[in-house]
Amino acid sequence: MSKTGKEPSNQEIYNKLAAELKSELAEHELLNQRKFSDDYYQNEVNLGANENDLAAHHDRFKKVISATDTRSLERIKVYHSYFFDKFRADGKYTYADKQAAWDMFIELDSRIATQQLKGGVLETALASLASLFTFHRQTAHTHGFNCRQYYQLVSEVLDKELRPFTAKWHSQLPALKESSKLEKSCRTELEDVQTKLSELKTSLSNICR
Repeated sequence: MSKTGKEPSNQEIYNKLAAELKSELAEHELLNQRKFSDDYYQNEVNLGANENDLAAHHDRFKKVISATDTRSLERIKVYHSYFFDKFRADGKYTYADKQAAWDMFIELDSRIATQQLKGGVLETALASLASLFTFHRQTAHTHGFNCRQYYQLVSEVLDKELRPFTAKWHSQLPALKESSKLEKSCRTELEDVQTKLSELKTSLSNICR
């Protein structure tokens, strides 16, 4: 989402992707523009490409990189995705990682996952937390295999911190309604889980930068 709060236009997305790709190509010590162009064409388009094929593709690639026409958006997204999948260094995230991270950030920020329950109903809170697993899977499916770093980060936190909590207390829902002691224990554990999910939210925010 742009600074104005509106969804970015195709041109804004294109400019961002093109700028990132140009910057990474310029900074990468072992990979120049021509080598990247050749590697992409041979790996993704034509394994048996000859020099003429590679030269023709590189000419097209240069036009894509320098273009300002929004109709090139689909092509630049493919190049951008391929580059980060094959050549990114540690700490570099794909566009898909960032989009998925933003989706989950919003979900965590707007749910009981990171908000105080206060006098709220525990049954409703548990249902809301359990729905994060489904949302996470759907988000990963939506953004595809290029959001692997997002998927690994969120899966680890949900499986380690959230799943044991929801599994334990869902099975004790009837008893929770009858025991103030159990309810207090559940709320205490919920606060611990919320702390971990708040840390995850911060990590997701950092990915989106």
